[in-house]
Amino acid sequence: MTCVAGTVGLSRSRILCVALSSFYAATTNAVVLGAATESLSSPSDSYLRGLKRDRSHNVPKSLKAHTCTIEVVMLAPDGSTSIEGKDEVYQCTINPGDVPGGYTGLTRKLDLRRTQKRALKKMWKEGRLVPGQTQLKLANIEEATMSEEVAEAVDEMTVAKEDMLEGVPIDVSDIQIPTVLDVEELLVDGDVNHARELQTSFGSHVGIKPTLVVKVFDVNNKARSESPMEISDDIFGTNGDPVNLRSQMSACSMGRVDFVPGDNNYGIDQSLYDAPGVITVKIEISLENNTRTGIENAITAKVQDKLQMTLPGPYKHVMYIVEKCYVNCGYAAYAYVNKYISVYQGENYKYVGVLMHEIGHNFGLVSYIVLLLLRYTSSFMMGAHSGGKDGVHGANFASDISFPRRVFHFPQGDPYYQDDTGKMCYNPAKNWQIGWYNDRKMMLTPHSETSGWETIVTIVGIADYQKNTRFPVVLKLETGAANDYFIGFNRAAEINSDNKEADDQLTIVLSGSHGESYSQSWLKATLQVSEQYMIKNFGGVNGMDVVIILDSIDEPGDGSWQANVKVIKSEPTVNPTLKADKLKADKLKADKLKADKLKADKLKADKLKADKLKADKLKADKLKADKLKADKLKADKLKADKLNADKLKADKVKADRALYNSKFLCRSSDTIVRRSYSMVKK
Repeated sequence: MTCVAGTVGLSRSRILCVALSSFYAATTNAVVLGAATESLSSPSDSYLRGLKRDRSHNVPKSLKAHTCTIEVVMLAPDGSTSIEGKDEVYQCTINPGDVPGGYTGLTRKLDLRRTQKRALKKMWKEGRLVPGQTQLKLANIEEATMSEEVAEAVDEMTVAKEDMLEGVPIDVSDIQIPTVLDVEELLVDGDVNHARELQTSFGSHVGIKPTLVVKVFDVNNKARSESPMEISDDIFGTNGDPVNLRSQMSACSMGRVDFVPGDNNYGIDQSLYDAPGVITVKIEISLENNTRTGIENAITAKVQDKLQMTLPGPYKHVMYIVEKCYVNCGYAAYAYVNKYISVYQGENYKYVGVLMHEIGHNFGLVSYIVLLLLRYTSSFMMGAHSGGKDGVHGANFASDISFPRRVFHFPQGDPYYQDDTGKMCYNPAKNWQIGWYNDRKMMLTPHSETSGWETIVTIVGIADYQKNTRFPVVLKLETGAANDYFIGFNRAAEINSDNKEADDQLTIVLSGSHGESYSQSWLKATLQVSEQYMIKNFGGVNGMDVVIILDSIDEPGDGSWQANVKVIKSEPTVNPTLKADKLKADKLKADKLKADKLKADKLKADKLKADKLKADKLKADKLKADKLKADKLKADKLKADKLNADKLKADKVKADRALYNSKFLCRSSDTIVRRSYSMVKK
């Protein structure tokens, strides 16, 4: 950083320079939006050059929103290297008012400590964090990131600060949440009841899905070699591709969802499309030395410039295709949860298994322990990352492939990573959640049944959904606890014919959230006829076991197969000695409870009696006081009446005397007058 006095007084310039240098050093790898930025000569901001920018949307002198929207990005491993711990990434969508050009959908990665990530995951699972809705308070992060001395210095450098903010590159670096802050307190609460609604916010899981595909050229013209028409055919089957995203989504949903190419007559200028549903854009940065987020942001901005609209616009899904990954690789593709964007590097956009997996994340089919299974069995392919059999990741699916911890090795020639292969649907847990088969679901509650209860339920595979309409396609065993079991028949035919393992077998999957929203899915067992799987301590109840048996498979003659599933509840007999000890303990416990109740009742009665005595005394005291008060008032009144009467009597005597005196004077005057008259007369 070059230190220039600028508008700051010379006496302060050195202090300011030192303070800002410290601030820059502290934020080189983790810069808070709006607090400070790298120089505009930084390579990471070069994608902004040449973009059409509306001056009214230039970066403000200070943040307008002071929040960003939390997103969850799920990365699917490509097997070339480990992305352990990085396959679930938290990002934040910046408010358009704080973005040069006013673009929507531009994001920054959240740099989280392990404890912070665990906290976000927990809130996500509980529905208190909803991807695409919950807001992160940037202002608080900014306050904790800058020291008071640095903040004071930056505040005084008005002009210089404005110059820095005028062209802030959006992907300078990650947003780091300081360890001193509680991540939960930084969130603007999401609506728990809105979680499931938002999960299907992009047109739900049914209906028409206008889809935009973007072929990307970088500044050096690096791009996929396939033409836009070939890409359109691979994804939509516009030129006869036999197995593609559109055909398989329609098949698995029984025609309930249709991924149509383009805007579905919304009004977008059709000349902008290079092929049905496909446009091309050229970004002003190189794929070879920029991050995944920076590249994605550059594409998002260019797409909005080209279409003259903000995303998602009329589209339910937007798919970016880049030539390959060069920086921080290890993923085949990635997608946002509860959002419209998915990104594919290399030829992975061709593979139906990958496409359905990533679109599943857009649908909200997600997990919390992120493991990939989609390449090892067809009907276990899912939007959520899933675990292998009995917790062994990918076990029993490919014996020549090793899975140390969560590192995946995918050999060349795997059918799920080949074009025109991938006729497969989602697993039983996701089939319960996604809503396509609501008319063909069944639930059993073994925990509420008596010991020895058993039943036989006939189910059919997704492939036979339309042929055999008499039976359910997914069976749920409700445990009454956090996780439930989901059972399906993995019929290997037609829309589900590209199985690699578990052909025509019963599949048992464990999943959380009652199968109604996002959760980890674990394959627990695959059963052939006469094989069984025992669930020990069903629903967490010690001694309660549930046995699942594939009793038989029938062919009713309509071309379908149907599996007869027996479910048995058993509780082992209790040792007589242990039973007697338990009865004795139960009796002692009951006697103690009874004695405690009697003691409590006595204490309560004593308290009531004491309270009554106290109340009676207070009442008597009040009555006595009221009587004394009344007597005093009566005496005072009598005294006042007597005084009043005496006064009236005295006043009367006085008046009578005055009247008498008046009369006497009158008589005396009359006498004098008469006498005077007599004397005059004489």
